[in-house]
Order: sequence, then structure tokens, then C-alpha cells
Amino acid sequence: TCDLGNYAFNGCSSMKTATIGEQVTGIGEYAFSGCSSLAGIVIPNAVATLGQYAFSNCSAMKSVKIGNGITSINDDTFSGCSSLPEIEIPQTVTSIGNYAFQNCAALEKIVLPDTGSSSI
Repeated sequence: TCDLGNYAFNGCSSMKTATIGEQVTGIGEYAFSGCSSLAGIVIPNAVATLGQYAFSNCSAMKSVKIGNGITSINDDTFSGCSSLPEIEIPQTVTSIGNYAFQNCAALEKIVLPDTGSSSI
């Protein structure tokens, strides 16, 4: 197992795709922050922690798949993902931090566990 450290790919503005392997168990603070061309991400079930601002300001991001290993979405994790239209929160998530989806202007649908979907 391994972690992607803090600031690992911070500011990689030309990165369009990223694949997180099944051996990754944690994603550090600001790990993909500012990757403004990153179109989508799949967070595998093995990932247990997402650092603050991990995917902040990924303004081209249109899809996020959160694995079942995540129990909390930290402060500002997806803030500034202004192209993200929808997100599904797995049942394992028990808390969502402050400003987790701040400035997600395109966000129209959040699918919550046990409650179906809610439009905003």
C-alpha cells in the first residue's frame, strides 16, 4: 500500500487524465489541486483518506467516482470544480467538511446514500 503525498501533482495544469491504482490507500492535501485540465477521477475502494483541497480547482473535472473506502470528505476537497455536474456520495461517508463543494457552479445533482437524489 502507499499514499499519494501532499502536493504530489499540485498545479499540473496540463494533466488531462490520472489513474489511481488499487494499492493507493490515501490521497494527501492538495495532491491534485490546480490540475485545471483533469477531466475526471476514479477513487478506488482501497483509498481511505482524502486530504483537504485534494482536488480543489480542477475546473475541467466532469466526473468523480468515490470508492467505498472513504468515510469523510474533508474541507475544500472538491472546491472550485466548476464543471462537475453530478456526484454520488457512497454510504461509507459519514461526514462532509466545510466548503467541500464550494464554487462548484455546474453541480446540479448530488446522490446521497439511502435518500436517493437531491437537486440543488
